[in-house]
Amino acid sequence: MVASLLMHITPNASGYFDNMWLWVADHMIDDPLLDDANNTMTQLSVYSARGLLVESRAATWLYGTAAEHNVLWQYSFYNASNIFTTMIQTETPYFQPNPARPAPFGTPFDPTGFRPEPAAFRGDAQVLLCDKPGKSLDDPSCDASSFAVMVWRCSNIFISGAGTYSWFHDYTQDCIDQHSCQKVLWNVQENYGAVRIQHIIGIGAENVLSSSGKPISAKENLATDKHPRWAQISVFEPLVDDLPAEDTRSLAGECSLDDMKLRSNVTMPEGKYFSASYFDPSIVPPSTEFYITIVNLTPYRFRFISYFKTRMKEFEFGTVPPGKALQNKVEFGDSSNGEANFEIEGTKKTFSVRSLIHNKDLHPFRTVFDLTGMGLGQREYANPRETSSITLVISGSEPFGYFSSLNLQQGNWMRSIYPVIRQRALRHVVMPGSHDAGMSTISSVWAGGAIAANTQNQGLNVHDQLRAGSRYFDMRIANFEDADKPDPRFWAAHVSDPFDRFVKGALGQTLESMVHETNTFMDENPGEVVIWWIQYMVNIKTSANARSWDRETMARFFTELEKLKYRCTGLKDVHVPFDTLPIRRFMDQNNGRGCVLLLVDRKAEEEQMDRTDSGIYLAANNVNRRDHWADEETTEALAREEIDAMKETPRAFNNTDDTFFIMQWLSSPHWAQSTLWGLDRYALFSVNPALYFSGFNAMSPASFPTVIMQDYLGLLAYGWERPMTRWPDDIGAELQVLAIALNLYMVSLNCQLVQGRHPYNRPRRLKVVDANATEWDKDEDEDYVYPVKPFQGIIYANGSVDDNPPPGFHLDRVAVFEDGTVFSNGTVLTEDRPNPEYNVLYEP
Repeated sequence: MVASLLMHITPNASGYFDNMWLWVADHMIDDPLLDDANNTMTQLSVYSARGLLVESRAATWLYGTAAEHNVLWQYSFYNASNIFTTMIQTETPYFQPNPARPAPFGTPFDPTGFRPEPAAFRGDAQVLLCDKPGKSLDDPSCDASSFAVMVWRCSNIFISGAGTYSWFHDYTQDCIDQHSCQKVLWNVQENYGAVRIQHIIGIGAENVLSSSGKPISAKENLATDKHPRWAQISVFEPLVDDLPAEDTRSLAGECSLDDMKLRSNVTMPEGKYFSASYFDPSIVPPSTEFYITIVNLTPYRFRFISYFKTRMKEFEFGTVPPGKALQNKVEFGDSSNGEANFEIEGTKKTFSVRSLIHNKDLHPFRTVFDLTGMGLGQREYANPRETSSITLVISGSEPFGYFSSLNLQQGNWMRSIYPVIRQRALRHVVMPGSHDAGMSTISSVWAGGAIAANTQNQGLNVHDQLRAGSRYFDMRIANFEDADKPDPRFWAAHVSDPFDRFVKGALGQTLESMVHETNTFMDENPGEVVIWWIQYMVNIKTSANARSWDRETMARFFTELEKLKYRCTGLKDVHVPFDTLPIRRFMDQNNGRGCVLLLVDRKAEEEQMDRTDSGIYLAANNVNRRDHWADEETTEALAREEIDAMKETPRAFNNTDDTFFIMQWLSSPHWAQSTLWGLDRYALFSVNPALYFSGFNAMSPASFPTVIMQDYLGLLAYGWERPMTRWPDDIGAELQVLAIALNLYMVSLNCQLVQGRHPYNRPRRLKVVDANATEWDKDEDEDYVYPVKPFQGIIYANGSVDDNPPPGFHLDRVAVFEDGTVFSNGTVLTEDRPNPEYNVLYEP
C-alpha cells in the first residue's frame, strides 16, 4: 500500500491543470517473459486508494489529464461546482477484482454517515452503496472494481471527452470483448443541475454508466463490433434529483462560501463583567445599574430603531449585527421605566425590551422581552443584583422560522435538528455540559468538611439538567466503604483531591438515582446522545495509597452502569476516535432512541476494562479530548483563557489540531470566598451571563467548543437568596437555545465540515414526523422537522404562565407617557400623553 490519495482540489481551491498524469505503477504485466516457466519473477501489485478528488466550487479547468490504477476511484467530483474538463483518461487496476474494492484498505468510512476514518475523505460513503439496506449485489453501483469517474452532488460541471477503460480482470484480458471486466465505470448520483458529459468512451465494463441506480449498458451503445468493442455515449445529462425548487438554484443545495455573508465580522465591545466585589456592600455600595445582553443568531441585523425613557439615568441600546451579541446598559432612577424597540432588518419582524420598577416587590427591577412582533411570546425577568446581566437569545430566519430563549425548546433537541447534524462528527456538535453533574445536593452520609456553598455545583438533578439541555456530564464517582460504616452504594463526589492524605469535600446524588433519572429522560426523549465522562473512582475513606478501586469494586461499579438502558454499544471494533464518528452513529442506536456514551477516565489498570461489549469504554483510548480548565478566580480572567484555548482548536476537516474541546466556563474562587458567598452566586450573577457577551462573541464557524460546561446549569438568578427552581417556569433556556442555534447557524457556516445548504436558507417544512417516534424511515435524502408550536404566551417573573394572553396585551408596557418622558428623536414631553402602541396588534 503506497498512497491514500494522489491529489485533492479542496472546496476553497481552484486551478488550471494541463497534461497531468496521476498514475500508479501497479503491475509488471508488460514483461514478455512473465508467463515463461523459467521466469523467476513474481507479479507485483501496488495499491493506492484514490486518484483525484475534486471538491472545488470555484472555477477549475482540467485539460488532458489522467488518473489510473487506484483501488476506490480514479476521479471523484464530490459536492463540486464550476468545473470544466476535457480529454480525461482512466484505467481500472489490473489486479481487480482480486482483491475486491476496497481491499486491501478495509472499509474506508463509517457506513452510517459520511464522516470517515483517518486518512479517508468526503464522498467515501458513496463508494460502497451496496452496504446500504435494500441494495442488491446485482445493483451496478455495487462493483468489486474501481470506479472510473464518480460525480456526486455536483452542479455546473462540463466533462468534454473521456476515455474510461477496464482492460483486465485479475490480470487476464478475456473479459474485454465480453464486457465483463467489471460492472460499471461511471457512478453518477444526486446531482443538482447543469451537469453535462460529452463523448464518453467505455471499454471492458458491462455498463458504461450508472445514474441514480439506473444502468446504461455498454452492449446497447457499441461504437464498433471489433476488438476492443468500445461503447460510446455522445451526450449525457443526469436528471436533477428530486429536491425542493428553492434548492436547485446557485450551488444547487450545497454549502456555499456565500453563506458566510449571513454573519458579520465586526468586532463587538467586550462588555462589563460582574465583579465579586459587588457581593459585599461594604466594598461597593448598591447601585441600580444593570445590563441586558442580546444575542443575534439570525442572518439579519437587529436594528435599534427607537426608545423612550422616563426618569431613567441611563438607557443605552444599540444595533446587533448577525452572528454577534451586544451588552446594553440601563440604570434606573426613581419609579423609572423605558422601552427599546428593534426591527429585524429586511423583514417585517420587530421586538421590544422594557425596563421598569415594581416598587413594592421583593425584586423591584424588571426586564421584559416582548417578541410578539415576531410571532413569539413575552417573558418577564426579575433582575439580579447590580452589574449582572439578563440575556435574550434569538435564532432562526424567515424561511426557517424563529425561536428564542424565552422558553425551553423540546426535550430531545438533538433529534429535532437531526437533518442538520446527523452527518457531523461528534466533536462538531455543540452541547451544554454539567460540571460535577451529580452535585445537585449534599448528602449527609459523609461529613467531609464541606458545605453546599463551596461544594455544590448544580441546582437541578441529573434528570432536570437533561431537560434543560445538558448532554455532557462530568461524573466524579466514589464509594464510601470502611470498617466502621460499610456502604455498598456509589456516589457523585466533589473533593479537593481524591488522593490527598485527608480528603475534603462532599457526596452528592447516588449513582442509582442518576442512572434512574437518565433512563427516565431517555424514555421521555428519544434520539438523544448523552455522554458520561467518569472520573475519580476511589474509596474516599481508605488510606491515600489504597484509595483506587480494586478489580472487584470496579466490576461492581460496571454492573451498576449496565443498568443504563440505552448504552452506546457496538463500538468495540471501531478503531478510530469516537469523536470523529458521525453523531448519527450514536443517535440511531437502540432503534432510534439514542444512547448514553460511557467513557471511563482511568489512566491505569486498563486490564480491568472488560465491559466494552456492554458499552463501557476507556476514554483515553477512544476520544481525542481537550478539557481546558482556566482555574481563575475572576470571570474576566477565565473568559480570556478559555477563549484563547478555543482559538487553538481550529475546526477543519482532517485537521490534526481539531479535538473534542470542552470549554469549562466556570470560575474557581478561593475557598473562603465561595464559602462566604456561594458557588451558585458566582455562577449565576457573574460567570454564566458572561458567556453570552464575551465567550459567544469570540466564537466563529472555524472556532467553537464541543461542550460548554457550566455550574448551576439552567438556573436563573433572583436576587441574593438561593435560586428558585420551579420547573419549568423558573428555568433559563439561554444555554439550551444557544447550543441549538450554534449548531444550526454558526457551525453550518463552515463548509469544510458540513453538507447541504445552510438551514436558515431553506424552509423548515419538508417532512413532519412524530418527535417521540422510536422508529421511522431515515432516508438520507429527506429533511425532518417536528411540529413544535412557537411559544406565544407570557412567563412572569414569579413563574406563573399565561398560555393565551389577550390579543394586543403587552406585559408592563406603559399606557400613558408621563410628563418628562424622553424619546430617541429628541422629543421631551411636557404633559402626559396616551401611548398609541399600548394595545397594538402586530402582523403575524
